[in-house]
Amino acid sequence: MAIRATDADVNYQMNTTSIVYTLSIATANLIVEEDLVGSGLSEARLTQIEIFLAAHFATLAKEGGGIVRTSAGESAETYRTVKEAYQGLTSTRFGQQAIALDTTGTLVSQGSGGMKAEFRVV
Repeated sequence: MAIRATDADVNYQMNTTSIVYTLSIATANLIVEEDLVGSGLSEARLTQIEIFLAAHFATLAKEGGGIVRTSAGESAETYRTVKEAYQGLTSTRFGQQAIALDTTGTLVSQGSGGMKAEFRVV
């Protein structure tokens, strides 16, 4: 399992410096390895997808989905409320970029709203 994204890559995308994104990179790598490797995408494309996925997960961890508005006077921040249309990977700009790079359509099916689950009562 080759890890493609680095802290430097994610710091660049997130416009941060010297932050360690180990968990976000590991999660992104897991998705790339299990869902995209062997699908015909080039290694260069897989690397870019992994970087954007890592930035997506880092954004969710740091901002709860992304800051929509920031104010200086009275210090207020407004975070994106995850609506049904913005679930999964579509909830951040980084997830959207990863979806755009995935020409197999795998990530768009994982990142769109309307996710379904089956519940059984025993």
